[in-house]
Amino acid sequence: MADRYTYLPLVGIFILLAWAGAECLNAFPRLARPGILAAGLALVLCAALARCQLRFWLNTESLFTHAVAVTRDNWVAHYNLALLDLRRYQETRHGPLEKRLVKLESEAPSPPGLPASGNDGNASPSSAMLPVPRDYLEEIIAHCQATLQSKPAFPDPHVTLAKAFTEEGRLDEARVHLEIALRLDPNSAEAHQNLGEIMQRQGHVREAIPEYQATLKLKPEWDEVLNNLAWLLATHPNSDIRNGPEAVHLAERACVLTGHTNLWFMHTLAAAYAENGAFPQAVAAAEQARLLAVVAGQTSLVSNAVTRLQLYQAGHPYREK
Repeated sequence: MADRYTYLPLVGIFILLAWAGAECLNAFPRLARPGILAAGLALVLCAALARCQLRFWLNTESLFTHAVAVTRDNWVAHYNLALLDLRRYQETRHGPLEKRLVKLESEAPSPPGLPASGNDGNASPSSAMLPVPRDYLEEIIAHCQATLQSKPAFPDPHVTLAKAFTEEGRLDEARVHLEIALRLDPNSAEAHQNLGEIMQRQGHVREAIPEYQATLKLKPEWDEVLNNLAWLLATHPNSDIRNGPEAVHLAERACVLTGHTNLWFMHTLAAAYAENGAFPQAVAAAEQARLLAVVAGQTSLVSNAVTRLQLYQAGHPYREK
């Protein structure tokens, strides 16, 4: 895998060999024809070997998959494959952040590798020939575990592994790895964020809030975390947890960072204004959310936005159930 680092140094060596070969042929003319033939064969051999090697340099996956196959305990290759699988999983399965973004298309395209449904909802006759979708989460887990066998004190694979476990609903296992990651690197914003998400999903909201706050100290402009914490502080049914002014501050920042174009961030801003008693601002933000829902072309989103708009027009805040 590291042979690419030898290309430039070898240029000089091969220039010296070419010059030396030319001098040798000039000194011994009888060797000219065999020498030219040998050089030609060498070039053909190099071209054939280069063609074989190019199969492994097509892309990141082919490169690191080959590296794993021909080396042992290659934690660099395993972890790069884990990160690649995580990115592909998020692209094909729509991670939490993507679900909060407004989609302007009225109908999402079919996922890669799957047939588009006809008007009757049935798959095309060739669907049986399609490959089974890859289980990216299991691949992430396997690569991270292989990485940690060689580098147990490397915090990043613990965080990536926890993300995969979280997506599979294995929250206790994810939490263990996040706690390890934070012992190894207390300044990991991703570890704090994921741990806060897990605590919230497990019902430990009071413990989740400091984790979100620690995340924002490390990454102050992480818009998704700004929004999630604002929503929690604005809509939680427990008044001891709600904090209207802080929710407004966080939600306004999230909306500024996204240009006031994110539907769910605008819902959060409206809820924060309502919790803070600023109902005219809440109505304005909710109206903006309604317009974004209309642009998205999703009836359910429009209905939801209208319901919340009417709630704020009546002077009532929104509460999570």
